[in-house]
Amino acid sequence: MIGATIVHRTLARLCDYRGALIDRTYQINVGGNSVTGDQKILLEIGGKITQTPIGEFIDSMMMAHGEHRADGKEIVDLAQAGKMVRCFTIDDDFKTVMAEVYGLVRHLLDEELYEVKTSEGRKITVTKDHNVFKLNWDGKLEPVPVHELREEETYIAAPCSLHTGNAADNRTANLAPYLKELFARGVDSAGNIIIHNHPEIKIPVEFPLTDELLRVVGLWLADGSFDREGSANLEIACGNDEECVMCIERFVQPYHINYKIRGQAQVSVQLMSKTMAKIFKLCLGLGGNSYTKRVPGWVFGLSARQIALVLQGYLSGDGTVTGRQIRWTTASPGLAEDMRTLFLMVGINSGVLLEDYTSKNTTGSYKTALLYITHGIISSKDDFEAFADRVGFIQTDKTERALNVLAKLKRTGMHIIPKFELLRQWGIKSKSWDKLPTMRAHAVMRQLDKVTDDADRKKIFDICNGDTRFLKIKSIKKIPAKPQYVYDLSVPGSERFVCSDILVHNTDFLSMKELMRLESKKISKTKSVTSQLTQKIDPDNIYIGPSDFIPFLKNTKLAFIRIEGRMWADVPFSAEMRLEVDDKANSGGVVIDAIRAAKIGLDRKIGGALLSASAVLMKKPPVQYTDEVALRNLDEFINGKRER
Repeated sequence: MIGATIVHRTLARLCDYRGALIDRTYQINVGGNSVTGDQKILLEIGGKITQTPIGEFIDSMMMAHGEHRADGKEIVDLAQAGKMVRCFTIDDDFKTVMAEVYGLVRHLLDEELYEVKTSEGRKITVTKDHNVFKLNWDGKLEPVPVHELREEETYIAAPCSLHTGNAADNRTANLAPYLKELFARGVDSAGNIIIHNHPEIKIPVEFPLTDELLRVVGLWLADGSFDREGSANLEIACGNDEECVMCIERFVQPYHINYKIRGQAQVSVQLMSKTMAKIFKLCLGLGGNSYTKRVPGWVFGLSARQIALVLQGYLSGDGTVTGRQIRWTTASPGLAEDMRTLFLMVGINSGVLLEDYTSKNTTGSYKTALLYITHGIISSKDDFEAFADRVGFIQTDKTERALNVLAKLKRTGMHIIPKFELLRQWGIKSKSWDKLPTMRAHAVMRQLDKVTDDADRKKIFDICNGDTRFLKIKSIKKIPAKPQYVYDLSVPGSERFVCSDILVHNTDFLSMKELMRLESKKISKTKSVTSQLTQKIDPDNIYIGPSDFIPFLKNTKLAFIRIEGRMWADVPFSAEMRLEVDDKANSGGVVIDAIRAAKIGLDRKIGGALLSASAVLMKKPPVQYTDEVALRNLDEFINGKRER
């Protein structure tokens, strides 16, 4: 048998046998289930939807409610903290739903990470043993660790829509907390903030989230800036587009704010109110430059109708219709990813791709220091249709071009699904069945009449028409090790959640809470290792971490072992190893040998503990021996030379 503690005690014994003195050692058994802190996640916190870096959210919760576990991990039990948090997941019917988060997990890590990127441009950075999901032969979502993924071969699950069910519009934003920063002298009897030297400007302290405001927010994300640092005016580069200018005019008119079109090219539309600029910057969270802009978190909490208005404004600035695609372009990769998530929230699937821009820096081309530019793309008929119906453009000519392209698109259901048993069973095949691991969804749906069993028919339909897409892995990139926190959620029931628009597995939080079990396993594992040493080691310098049971790993155990010590003349040494083993094989072999030893004891009418067998087979026997002595004693017991 080869288990983590067996390997650890053998290494310890080897060091001791060769005359090395062990100063410090540890063994940590983990499930490898973590993502980096910069990964974005949509959460419902106290009834409000927001997008946040997972690390930023969990760090803030750890400060207020964190508990330290025996193996160094930190956790937050959300029930004990009195917090209701929900996240997106994909259920067994391939639908995206909101699920309650029970716990949060954080731990320090210093090892290589992996950036997994799909053909549609979605990407996530995770630990080597973190699981994403694929469609297995039984037609079910099956977790698969990152180290088993294959570029250009594996297809992983991701949502194609993220409906929150939030139908009610958000009406206002409260400016009261920002009055000091707005240099307001108070609020008048009509509920408007009192602006120094500008009595004509009427901005309600309960600032209305009007349709025109949301369109202007989108325009600003596309082409907006502040004309200088500090309390600058707000500018949007759309002065050459009459319909966008009229949208801005409809927005500012109720507040008695003027605007002007300035610059030699008459492109920049400047709002003549530093107060409104501060509202956009401080209250609405709009900031950054062309390379760093992101969608503010509050936008993700809007209704689907309101999100569509922000998208309309943004696409009217940065988007167009080209060929048979709706395409938008930005220098901010983060903004492109945010837009993809917003589109998912209105039920539209889009891709993100990077264009190499180094070749553009030539004579006659626009001079830029950019290495690449980011494009967002909508191309399928279904998504094109949804865009025209739910989003559209401010500009009439762009809308007409989109409708003309839509009329030429014929095929629907062009997305790919991996083949699974029910397709073979019911004779649903394509011409390339023997060559390719996938089929087009529309080809499957055309043959659905072959299926006469209602349950099988529903299963196939759900896979083809649910909220799940299966995206090919384009690249897997190693990221050099560095000390950093990694994070995870616990979502009992579904055991999975959506992070960075990809479905990933969660941690089994309930078993992590069994502190008594963790402590007892820590003691037994520690004694098993120290029993092999002739030299004592300070208890503060040895840590043998307990194992968690994590369902998606099934019977696989992962262990990380490190030994630090000194050789002759106090020359330091260190040894590290990573062990991955099927634990059921170890346990099965141990149980069989224990039964055999017990049968010998019964046949010989021996009562009490069998010391020799226990010393070989158990981590915490009544008497600990070195491996050599324990094995010799067991052999003597089997051959009748030792009583027990």
